[in-house]
Amino acid sequence: MKPFLPLLCFMVLAATGCDQGNKSANTKTGDKAKTGPSRSNSSRQGPSVEKVEQLFDQAKEFEGKGKYREAQAVMKQAYASFEHLSAKDEAQRVNFLRELCKNAFQLQQNGKAIEYANQILEHAQTKDDKSFAYGQLGEVHRRAGDFDKAIKNYQKALDIRLDEKGSKHPETATIYHNIGAALLGKGQFHRAIEYHEEALAIWLETIDPNDPRIAAAYHGTGVAYDRKGEHGKAIANYEAALAVWLESLDPKHPDLATAYNNLGAAYDKLGQPEEAIGHHEKALAIRLSILGSTHPEVATSYNNIGSACLATKDYDKALIHFKRALAISLESLDPEHPSVAAIYNNLGSIHSRKGDPDKAMEFYRKCLAIETKVLGPEHPDVATTHNNIGAIQVAKKEYDEAIESYLKCLAIDQKALGADHLDLAATHHVIGSIHAAKGNKEAALDSLNKAKKIRVRRLGPRHPETQATVKDIEKLSSPEEDGF
Repeated sequence: MKPFLPLLCFMVLAATGCDQGNKSANTKTGDKAKTGPSRSNSSRQGPSVEKVEQLFDQAKEFEGKGKYREAQAVMKQAYASFEHLSAKDEAQRVNFLRELCKNAFQLQQNGKAIEYANQILEHAQTKDDKSFAYGQLGEVHRRAGDFDKAIKNYQKALDIRLDEKGSKHPETATIYHNIGAALLGKGQFHRAIEYHEEALAIWLETIDPNDPRIAAAYHGTGVAYDRKGEHGKAIANYEAALAVWLESLDPKHPDLATAYNNLGAAYDKLGQPEEAIGHHEKALAIRLSILGSTHPEVATSYNNIGSACLATKDYDKALIHFKRALAISLESLDPEHPSVAAIYNNLGSIHSRKGDPDKAMEFYRKCLAIETKVLGPEHPDVATTHNNIGAIQVAKKEYDEAIESYLKCLAIDQKALGADHLDLAATHHVIGSIHAAKGNKEAALDSLNKAKKIRVRRLGPRHPETQATVKDIEKLSSPEEDGF
């Protein structure tokens, strides 16, 4: 059975608003507002310009520390005060809407983020405002799993940015980075790496090496390598990201939690669950302190600790964490969100390990239904679920159904991972074993030789996995043997 699914976290960046030096995002109420109510009569006519600016700055300070809930509350207060000024400027209005949009996105308030983004498009004063709004719409759709719609909006933002800033500008790099995130969601890992590396190359030439955006690019590249199964490269990129963030962010910033989360997931996949648990617990502590106990990212941490506990065979502890993750996710996310599917997958895995194949199949079927609908039938996560369903069918001796499930897995993986990926070798070997169990020696040898070819090329002839395949081929090739 392939590894269960620790939830990887990815971060996108505001299309322009997070870039340092962006005047539109960081400007206080401007000169026109200062021609409004004077200090002497401000108490009679409403809030003063100075009070609005003070609230704006306070909200930005909260935002800089990753305290988005506090930032949102203060920014709403600032915007309400702004509305009561006798002289208002539309550019200033857009500044408030941009900040409110960013905070809503960070708090996973997708509907509010879309509402604010559309208001920005309505009141936009510059092409920069439009690029920001399209970028935010792209981020919301990406997080909702609608990757094609996300890329469509990102492309609108990119077209504006290329026209205004050129191909080597830091803000252009931000959009490349975000397109990479959407491609990652579509399972197009090679293209995702290309976009993240393009963003990184631009940022390394144009911004400070300790800028958080550098970390985001390393991190995005790490996630893509992780999903390709190249966990060593993933860890190297995660470590590079973490080093930058530790220098540039508050110790309880959510991006640090994301880095710890993904390091934990990579170590889990490398077979080092104790190391994984340590990183996941750091992520959980940060998330609980700044996001609260019912936030989806808290559910992610519980899920991933459960995965590591499962690897250590502490099934009871794993089940407790998975159930916590599912309860939070069902409360805070759409019931067909990919994260909910991943938790169903993990619940299936634990019931499989505990010897309850029927219960495991129930959860795997729930997972498959969501993934097929939301991610599409050719997504790599769908392949993993077909693989896991196949394993249950083998355990129940439903061999024909198992072969069908593994062939579906194989078809998806060939397209997403390439013809010589080690996951394909594992699937070929399993299919060969099933044919052998059915007494179909010719089909078994065909599949096992395909597995051998990949493992010899990727691992060498003396690797234990290669030797295991060779041994099974030799056993089947013996005249006395009809199966395993």
